Amino acid sequence: MTAVDTDPAPKPKRHRRRKYPATPLAPDIPDFALPPSLQALTGRRRKFCLEMYAGPIGYGSLIRACRVRGDDNALRVTASRVMADPQVQLGLRELGAPMLRGFAISAIRRLETIADDLQHKDCLRVAM
Repeated sequence: MTAVDTDPAPKPKRHRRRKYPATPLAPDIPDFALPPSLQALTGRRRKFCLEMYAGPIGYGSLIRACRVRGDDNALRVTASRVMADPQVQLGLRELGAPMLRGFAISAIRRLETIADDLQHKDCLRVAM
C-alpha cells in the first residue's frame, strides 16, 4: 500500500487591497509660494505635508502619504515619526488655517439662513 498524505493544503495568503492609491494628489507648488514653515522642511517632509493636506482623510491616510513621499519600509512607524515631528505639525497647521477660516465663514452663513427660516426644524437650536 502507498502512503497517502493527510496533511491539508496550506491556506492561501490573504492579500488586502490598498484603501488609498499611492498616486500623488497634491499639486506641485513652487517653493516661493509655500508658507515659511514648509520651506524650512526637507523635500520629502514637505511632500508628506502637502499629501496630508490634499489627500483623503481617515484610516490609512498617513500610510498613503508616506508611500507617496517615497518610503516603502515600515510605513506605520515612519508615518508616526514624521507626524510627531514639531516642524511637520507646524507646516500642517499653516496649511490648514486658511481652510478652517473659509469653513467658518460658510458655517456662519448656513446658521444665519437656518435662524431666519422660522419653519426650519432647528431654528430654535440656532437661536439659543
